[in-house]
Amino acid sequence: MVANLLEKVVNVYESTPRLIPKGSSPIKEVEKDLYDQYDADGSKRRLFDKLNETRIRPGDVVRVTKTDKSSFVGVLIAINRRHLSTNILLRTKIGGTGVEERFNIFNPAVERVETLRVPAKRRKRSKLYFIRENTKLDVGDVDAEIRKSERRRV
Repeated sequence: MVANLLEKVVNVYESTPRLIPKGSSPIKEVEKDLYDQYDADGSKRRLFDKLNETRIRPGDVVRVTKTDKSSFVGVLIAINRRHLSTNILLRTKIGGTGVEERFNIFNPAVERVETLRVPAKRRKRSKLYFIRENTKLDVGDVDAEIRKSERRRV
């Protein structure tokens, strides 16, 4: 019986090669690859970086242009920063009716995000949901206002 225990052999296999550098997180490596894929030049990341002085903030008038050349202009009400799922909520009025649209920033269909106007006085809130109900604070047709001001400059 002692002889049977000594005859058993345990196979040892070579370890597989490392696909990511030692000490780094696989999730961060995948996230980095996706950032490189969806935002190669880093322009969208800089727009929403909290350490950047020229970042987009709630209250700014923003234009989002899609790859099909359609654009939406509105006041930025909220920013939800969730890495690759970062999205913004824009509000404008079209024909007297309030219209809000949420855009996922790193969506390949979103071609460009640009700031058109920065308010002279900032509000002290990170989410400006309260302007929806208040007729004094609610936005007008922002796209028409921007077009008018561009015509005046020319």
